[in-house]
Formats: sequence, C-alpha cells, structure tokens
Amino acid sequence: MIPRIIHQTWKTAALPEAMAASRRSWIENHPGWEYRLWTDEDIDRLARENFPELLELFRSYKYQIQRVDAVRYMFLNLYGGVYVDLDVFCQKPLDDLLDHGVVLPLTHPIGFSNDFMMAEKGHGFTRFLLDKLPDASRQWDKWYVPRHFRVLLTTGSLFISLMYNLYPLSETVTPLPWRLYNGQSPASYVSHGQGDTWAGWDFHLFNMLIKHKTAAAFGLVALCAALIWALFR
Repeated sequence: MIPRIIHQTWKTAALPEAMAASRRSWIENHPGWEYRLWTDEDIDRLARENFPELLELFRSYKYQIQRVDAVRYMFLNLYGGVYVDLDVFCQKPLDDLLDHGVVLPLTHPIGFSNDFMMAEKGHGFTRFLLDKLPDASRQWDKWYVPRHFRVLLTTGSLFISLMYNLYPLSETVTPLPWRLYNGQSPASYVSHGQGDTWAGWDFHLFNMLIKHKTAAAFGLVALCAALIWALFR
C-alpha cells in the first residue's frame, strides 16, 4: 500500500506565494498525512546518505533540474508516498489510489509525466529507475543533445516512459488516465499551474512546431527545396 506521505522540493524552505498555494492544496486535501518539503541542501544529503552509489552521478549533472528529477525516484524508493511538483495543485484526495503499487499519469500525446507520481516504499520500478540512471546519462548526456531533451531523456518524463517499456513487471505500474490528470474536469485529481520554468529555447521551438504542424511542415519543405536549389543550380 502506498504510504500517506507527500514529497515536494524547492531551493529553500521559503516558497513563492504561487508555490505555497500548491502546498496548501495538498495539505488541506490530505489531513493527517505526512508532508515533507525538501530543499536543495536536503536532497544532496539524502543522496549522500542513502544512495552513495549514485552520488557521483547525482553531483555531476549539469542542471539542477536533473538532480530534482533523480531525487524524486529516491524519495519514492526510500519512503514511498506521493511526489508532486510545486506547480501542480490538488483537486481531490488521493486515498482511493493508495492500494496500487505505482501510479504514473499518462500525458498527452504519449508517455508518462513525472511531475506527479505515487509508489509504495521499495517498489521494484522505482529501484529500476535508479539503477538505469547511469545508463541514461551515458547515452543521452551529450553536448549535441539539446538541453531540454537531454534533461527529459536522462532523468525526466521521456526517461520514465522509456523505462516503463523496459521494466519486466510493468503490469505492477498503474497508468492514471489522462482525464484524471489533465485538470479539465471534476474527476481530475490535479490541475496544473505555469510549469517548465527550467525550459529553454529548444522546448519552446518544439512546442511551437507541435502547435503549428501544418505551417511547420510547409516551412520545412520550403527550406529543403531552397537548399536543394542553392546546391544544384
């Protein structure tokens, strides 16, 4: 059973008001649950004391968001409970999800998000994620991989989506349907504020191309035609 613990992280114990509102939403919807806010200092100590085999990798990550991603798998493996980002707000209690081993929200258009996850203590999937972090770093933490995708593939949502497909006991992981995660109906457990504060130009370019697929495809064809004309005229 997933224990009644909520984990969130921030740089320090002092939260901006928008993020303090997220914290209140989780505490108010879960009276009697344990709540833990972890600071940057706390997460380094947790990695050092409990996952020494990953400490060198943890400290070598170029971006703090990679450490914040990695430590959420440490929280869930070591303590179990709920991990949730501070730009995610609780719409209703999670008690009816506690009898699962792991709960991961399906995101749109494919894969899972890691901004809201639930797991029982010591579940094999969270251990699998931790064991695969070094391999993901070796494969994707390269200078030629754009920053946003480097983060997603080494520690973020693309990483857990790929690992779910590799995990031999994936039937023990419960996908949370999109309608219960997207915040657009009363049935949804969570809603979302302004996120991706760590994202760079590559993320925004990718989103623009996704939102304007037709224009992007036309532009790409036009660019290729122009290059061919310039090379062979």
